[in-house]
Amino acid sequence: MYSPLLLVVSVILFKVVLSEAAADLLVAIPTVPRPRLLEREEPYLLQSLSAWRKVLDGDLNFTIRIVVVSHEEDDETFAEAKRLYGTTFEFISHKEVQERSTGENEECLASEDAGGLEIRRPVFKHVQKQALDLARTMRIVSKRFPFDKYFVLIEDDFVPCEDFLSRMRDILDIKAPNYGDWLSIRISYGFTGVVLRNGPDVLRVSDYIVRHRSRRPPDHLLVEFCAGETQEARDYKRTRPHLAFRYNLLEHIGKASTLRVRRDDSPKLDCLAPLGVPILFEVETCQDFGNQDLCAPTA
Repeated sequence: MYSPLLLVVSVILFKVVLSEAAADLLVAIPTVPRPRLLEREEPYLLQSLSAWRKVLDGDLNFTIRIVVVSHEEDDETFAEAKRLYGTTFEFISHKEVQERSTGENEECLASEDAGGLEIRRPVFKHVQKQALDLARTMRIVSKRFPFDKYFVLIEDDFVPCEDFLSRMRDILDIKAPNYGDWLSIRISYGFTGVVLRNGPDVLRVSDYIVRHRSRRPPDHLLVEFCAGETQEARDYKRTRPHLAFRYNLLEHIGKASTLRVRRDDSPKLDCLAPLGVPILFEVETCQDFGNQDLCAPTA
């Protein structure tokens, strides 16, 4: 007869995919040190990983792999997270990120038009740096785990909503196949929460963000690509639809956005609140879902 402890450990090992066996969903979490002013409570990354750890008690038929990626040296919070969760999640250090990015142009590029779109405002150096970090996270994590089926990047100050695993299984295994060879699925807002098929799609989006980082912020470029708003994006996307889920599946716990100067400018949306304008662009969501939870925007 098996002991309760042995059964619990066996279930955890079954759900958390740490081997080379493919996971259903590959979750990449980029992180950087944050000023202590923003972390009077427990650091966002630790809050996030605690929430993801609880999610693992969900649906046995849908597996996820969590990968945390550091983009700064001497990140004490990253080191603490690795100490606490090193046997549960995967961790990629800043040193490895740098080694895998050798030869990449890190300079702040001058604003330039690309794809025939208007330049609305200059993209400042710190925003371009964040774009590079996000793109590198996508590329490095996808290449490290190429056999995982789907990919989503989730920033370190977002936590999963209740029943995240079962809802994702319902979206990816039941609802999304009705739309054929879809390109992307919006399940939250900002740069967080756009699901892609792991592999070439992730790498192509990553390359697009790197090339166009001087023209628009990274969250805008992500939407631009998935919606096919430039000729380059349309040539890749072709007839593959971008899809939108009706409800928000990730809660933002951060008190400030790294892209905004004012602390109260960071958008907030509760778990399972309707996803739509003005939190999202019109082109990436549906005005009327009818009686469906998933749709293909036509804007």
